[in-house]
Amino acid sequence: MEKLDLKDRKILYELDFDSRQSFRSLAKKVGLSKDIVVSRVKKLQENGIIKEFFAVVDYSKLGLSLYRFYFSFQNVITELKKEIIEYFINDKCVVTVKSLKGNYDLLVGIFVKDYPQARAFWQNTLKQYGKYFSKRVFTAYSQEDNYSYRFLLDEKDCSPVRIHQWFDSGKRVEIDDLDFQILKHISKNARLPTIEIAKMLDTTGKVVHNRLKKLIDLDIIIAYRLQIDFSKIGYYTYKVDIELNQFDKIDNILKYIISNPNFEFICKTIGYVDLEIAFLLNNSIQLNQIMEDLSSKFPGAIKNYTYFSSIKTYKDYVL
Repeated sequence: MEKLDLKDRKILYELDFDSRQSFRSLAKKVGLSKDIVVSRVKKLQENGIIKEFFAVVDYSKLGLSLYRFYFSFQNVITELKKEIIEYFINDKCVVTVKSLKGNYDLLVGIFVKDYPQARAFWQNTLKQYGKYFSKRVFTAYSQEDNYSYRFLLDEKDCSPVRIHQWFDSGKRVEIDDLDFQILKHISKNARLPTIEIAKMLDTTGKVVHNRLKKLIDLDIIIAYRLQIDFSKIGYYTYKVDIELNQFDKIDNILKYIISNPNFEFICKTIGYVDLEIAFLLNNSIQLNQIMEDLSSKFPGAIKNYTYFSSIKTYKDYVL
C-alpha cells in the first residue's frame, strides 16, 4: 500500500474537481511550485494511483438511457463464468461489467435508446444464461450525485461539496460528428491539449476550443474528473442499498449521510431499493459502524440494507 503525504492528497483532491486545469493553477492551490507538482503527478501516475483523467459526459442528452443489472451466480464453474462475462463484454450496448463481492456477483450496465432495447437485452440474456442466476435485479438509472473526497484532507470541518450531478431531465441535444469525435477523445483523456485533438481530427485548435466550450455550455460535458485507484492507498468503495420503513425520513437521512467525509455518491433509480449510496472506506468494519450509527440516529426508519464492493472491472464506460 502506498503512503501519501498531505500534498499528494491535496493534488488528488484538487485534480478531481478539475482534471483539465493547468499545473500552474494546481500548484497555487496546493502550495507547491509548478515543477514539483508536475513531478508528483507523474509519480502518482507511474505508481498507478492516478489511472486516468476523464470528462464526465451526460449521455442522456445524447439520447441514451442507463440500465443496470445485478446477478448472483448458481451452479457456475470457472469456465462458464468466464463465458458469461465475455458475453457481456462483447455486447455493443454494454458499457460496464464488474465482478462484485457481497450481495451480488456481477454488475452489468447498458446504454440504450429506449426501453424496448433494454427489454430485448434482458430477455436475450435470460434465454442464454438465466438458469445460472440465483438472483437478478433490473433498474433504470435516473440520477447520480458525486461528492468530493474530503477524507483525503486533514480538515475536521470540511463541508460536503458536490462535484457534479447527473440526471435525466428529458432534454436531448443534437451534435454533429466532429462534436462526437471530440467527446470520444476528451472522455478518455481530459488533459489532451486542444491542439493535439485538432491534429487528430484534422481541424484547428480554435475550432476544438470553441466546440469544447459549446459542449460545456450545453451541459453535455458536466465535469473533468480523475479516476483514482483507491485500493493503492487502502480505500475501497462500498455500495450500500437501503430499504426504508419510513420514506418520509429520506431527506434527513441523506443530509446526515452526506456529512460523512467518506461519502462518495448517491444513485437514484427506478425499482430495486429506496436508497443507493456509496462510501470510500478501509474495510467493512467501518461500514458496519456507519450503518449502526445511522440506525441509532433514525430508529425504525431503516428496514434492511445490503452492501457489496467491486473486485474487478472488466469494462467501464467510455463514450
